Amino acid sequence: MKYYKRKSRKGVISLLLFFLLLSAAINFYYLWPKSAAIGQLTVHARVDYGVYCVGEIRADVCYWFDRQGRLWDEAKTIVGESILKVEEISDFKPVRGQSFLPEQLVANFVKIFDFLKTGYLEVKTISLKREDQELEVLTKTKILFSLRFDSKNNLAGLVAFLKKHEPKELEYIDLRVENKIFYK
Repeated sequence: MKYYKRKSRKGVISLLLFFLLLSAAINFYYLWPKSAAIGQLTVHARVDYGVYCVGEIRADVCYWFDRQGRLWDEAKTIVGESILKVEEISDFKPVRGQSFLPEQLVANFVKIFDFLKTGYLEVKTISLKREDQELEVLTKTKILFSLRFDSKNNLAGLVAFLKKHEPKELEYIDLRVENKIFYK
């Protein structure tokens, strides 16, 4: 008597199971409504825009801030003038994730800060005066900016003014009035 080995059905069953699962996955993908997305998450890396330092006696606690004025990470000691630093001597308590300026002043601050970052002026210090809503920039001379209005016209006037006058000869340049430049 001859004995024959029985053929295994495991291969056939696993192949059938594979195709069954594949067809179910294809049906699920094509039949699932496309508008039923739960949500979308986009991640943007924060860009170092500047450093904000605050303190009651001297500006000793520093944070990085972005273009929206939001503070996001503690900054170590900044030495030199390659990274612009805004200093404020006040009792203001900064909070990470929130802006250090009121929302209506941020756009004007960004325009002034962008101008200062171009390198047209050799900026030594930038001081924020919160109660007056002003920036005081110390270059070869002192320049006063107001954050209450759009300073685009004043910045263009400042460039034209500095082409005619040497900043070392001036005591200050005042841009706190819209569309006017005062100097002494």
